[in-house]
Amino acid sequence: MATIANISLKDSANANKTYVPERVQTGQYASWVNRDQGTTIGNKRASAFVRKTTASYEKRSLKIVHPIVDGVTGLVKYTNSATVETKVNERSTTAEKYELITRSLLFWDLPQFSCLWSPVSRFLGKRPFNDVQEES
Repeated sequence: MATIANISLKDSANANKTYVPERVQTGQYASWVNRDQGTTIGNKRASAFVRKTTASYEKRSLKIVHPIVDGVTGLVKYTNSATVETKVNERSTTAEKYELITRSLLFWDLPQFSCLWSPVSRFLGKRPFNDVQEES
């Protein structure tokens, strides 16, 4: 069985959060878990999937799942998640794949989506939208 390394993802306060390997299926699936919650309830997860959709296309998905835990009961109130997915022809060059990902991020950063995606602006190093206070 293959091994995978820890990953570090920044939170909205720009602090690194460590996700440790949970499961791996070489070339197809990997998942990581963040146990900052301190209990098994409410663990945040990140996963990556790769699969062939046809003979010449490959589908890749990245998913983040964040359960929201009630501070009083200690139970999960609800779960938020985000999925990013690509479908790329095997003949695509690295530059073409990079262009697809870059444009996808910039698409999310359009003003029409500011109420939903303002954290993307901070990630890309641009001025935050109106719903986010500028940091000094």
